[in-house]
Amino acid sequence: MCDANGILPFETGEEQGVYNAILAQYMIRLIADGNKPGYLPWLRSNINTAYGKRSSSTGLMGKDYKQRLRREFPYPAMMPAAFRH
Repeated sequence: MCDANGILPFETGEEQGVYNAILAQYMIRLIADGNKPGYLPWLRSNINTAYGKRSSSTGLMGKDYKQRLRREFPYPAMMPAAFRH
Protein backbone atom coordinates (compact mmCIF):
# COMPACT_ATOMS: atom_id res chain seq x y z
CA MET A 1 0.00 0.00 0.00
CA CYS A 2 2.93 2.39 0.66
CA ASP A 3 6.15 3.05 -1.20
CA ALA A 4 9.56 1.92 0.09
CA ASN A 5 9.67 4.93 2.44
CA GLY A 6 6.24 4.23 3.91
CA ILE A 7 4.56 7.09 2.06
CA LEU A 8 1.04 6.56 0.75
CA PRO A 9 0.98 6.38 -3.05
CA PHE A 10 -0.67 8.81 -5.43
CA GLU A 11 -3.20 7.25 -7.76
CA THR A 12 -5.11 9.14 -10.39
CA GLY A 13 -8.71 9.94 -9.68
CA GLU A 14 -10.89 12.87 -8.80
CA GLU A 15 -11.09 11.98 -5.11
CA GLN A 16 -7.51 10.84 -4.51
CA GLY A 17 -6.71 13.32 -1.76
CA VAL A 18 -9.98 12.64 0.03
CA TYR A 19 -9.20 8.96 0.54
CA ASN A 20 -5.88 9.69 2.25
CA ALA A 21 -7.52 12.33 4.44
CA ILE A 22 -10.21 9.85 5.54
CA LEU A 23 -7.56 7.21 6.22
CA ALA A 24 -5.59 9.69 8.34
CA GLN A 25 -8.66 10.43 10.48
CA TYR A 26 -9.23 6.73 11.10
CA MET A 27 -5.54 6.17 11.84
CA ILE A 28 -5.68 8.87 14.53
CA ARG A 29 -8.63 7.05 16.10
CA LEU A 30 -6.75 3.73 15.91
CA ILE A 31 -3.67 5.27 17.53
CA ALA A 32 -5.61 7.03 20.30
CA ASP A 33 -8.63 4.82 20.98
CA GLY A 34 -7.05 1.52 19.97
CA ASN A 35 -3.82 2.21 21.85
CA LYS A 36 -1.63 1.59 18.77
CA PRO A 37 1.12 4.24 19.10
CA GLY A 38 3.35 2.24 16.75
CA TYR A 39 1.52 3.79 13.80
CA LEU A 40 2.31 7.35 14.89
CA PRO A 41 5.78 7.59 13.26
CA TRP A 42 4.30 6.38 9.95
CA LEU A 43 1.44 8.88 10.13
CA ARG A 44 3.82 11.73 11.04
CA SER A 45 6.11 10.81 8.15
CA ASN A 46 3.22 11.09 5.68
CA ILE A 47 2.05 14.37 7.20
CA ASN A 48 5.57 15.84 7.14
CA THR A 49 6.06 14.74 3.53
CA ALA A 50 2.85 16.48 2.47
CA TYR A 51 3.53 19.59 4.52
CA GLY A 52 7.08 19.85 3.20
CA LYS A 53 5.87 19.91 -0.41
CA ARG A 54 3.24 22.63 -0.03
CA SER A 55 3.23 25.72 -2.21
CA SER A 56 5.54 28.37 -0.78
CA SER A 57 3.14 31.15 -1.77
CA THR A 58 -0.21 29.67 -0.69
CA GLY A 59 0.60 26.81 1.66
CA LEU A 60 -1.61 24.46 -0.38
CA MET A 61 -0.73 20.87 -1.20
CA GLY A 62 -1.66 18.91 -4.29
CA LYS A 63 -3.10 15.42 -4.46
CA ASP A 64 0.34 13.91 -5.06
CA TYR A 65 1.98 15.29 -1.95
CA LYS A 66 5.35 13.78 -2.78
CA GLN A 67 5.58 16.48 -5.47
CA ARG A 68 5.65 20.22 -4.84
CA LEU A 69 2.47 21.91 -6.03
CA ARG A 70 3.15 23.37 -9.47
CA ARG A 71 -0.05 25.36 -9.96
CA GLU A 72 -1.69 27.54 -7.37
CA PHE A 73 -5.22 26.07 -7.69
CA PRO A 74 -5.03 22.76 -9.52
CA TYR A 75 -8.32 21.38 -8.24
CA PRO A 76 -11.57 23.11 -7.31
CA ALA A 77 -11.68 21.19 -4.02
CA MET A 78 -8.59 23.05 -2.89
CA MET A 79 -10.12 26.49 -3.35
CA PRO A 80 -11.82 26.67 0.08
CA ALA A 81 -8.45 26.23 1.81
CA ALA A 82 -7.24 29.43 0.13
CA PHE A 83 -9.94 31.47 1.79
CA ARG A 84 -8.48 30.82 5.22
CA HIS A 85 -5.34 32.81 4.38
